[in-house]
Amino acid sequence: VKEKKPKPETETEMTQEERRLKRKEQRAKAKKKKKHKKGGGNGDKEKKKHVKQPVRYTAANYTNDFEPLPWTLPKPSPVRNLTSEEFMANYIKAKRHHNIPLPWEQNDKYADKLVTLPLPIISLNFPKSATLTMKSYFHCGGLTSIHTSTQDGRIAVCMMENQLNDKPPMEGCNLHKIRDGPNKRDVVPIDFISDIGLQGPPCYYPAVHDGGLENIVKHYPNATILLVTRNAAKWYHSISKWGSLVVRLKKYCGFHGDPMYSGAHHNVQNSRYWSKLY
Repeated sequence: VKEKKPKPETETEMTQEERRLKRKEQRAKAKKKKKHKKGGGNGDKEKKKHVKQPVRYTAANYTNDFEPLPWTLPKPSPVRNLTSEEFMANYIKAKRHHNIPLPWEQNDKYADKLVTLPLPIISLNFPKSATLTMKSYFHCGGLTSIHTSTQDGRIAVCMMENQLNDKPPMEGCNLHKIRDGPNKRDVVPIDFISDIGLQGPPCYYPAVHDGGLENIVKHYPNATILLVTRNAAKWYHSISKWGSLVVRLKKYCGFHGDPMYSGAHHNVQNSRYWSKLY
């Protein structure tokens, strides 16, 4: 068998170096060709990367030492024991008594509208009260409907900061840019908002925290307020299974529960407190 003569060490190193340089050159040509094709014929100009701007209203601006805002519950009244049908019957009766036309009877005023209700429509429910369902319902009807966050950030943070600065609740977060379809890039006003609470930090619910409802009435006197009714015990059962929601409501909102509900049968008594709160 004829033995192969080993190549000199210097020649082997040179050959490997040449191959390495050749591969490097090929990669550079391929990269340049790809860039040239992507840039529409100008490979020297690199496409600028789009840097996403941070949202304006975010809970990340607040730390755990943010003091919970004062809150009070409305005084109990017979109204809370009415069914939706009974409440609406009383509502219509009061409107008739004061000669105030009902929204759905004003055909001329709402002839070119998608819904016969004054806008915006604000859902003040606690979480786990059909907030996402209501958003989907009005979206299906063609309204610009937003749940939890607008393109400017969390609704609750926006409304809280505006309340503290005596501004309209949705100022700075009341517009929406359409991202697809024939009206892409159009900026339209938001018609419906839901899940506008925040468990903290900070904690804010305009229906509970002092001044929240007053600020809505002050700046949006003709707005529609939507409250979805739900069995209070079933609501508590739902939130108690939703991650750490109950813990956060206690820790950051100050919904600590009634001391009289501590002790034996804690779960039952605790359920009574949350049902009463709801």
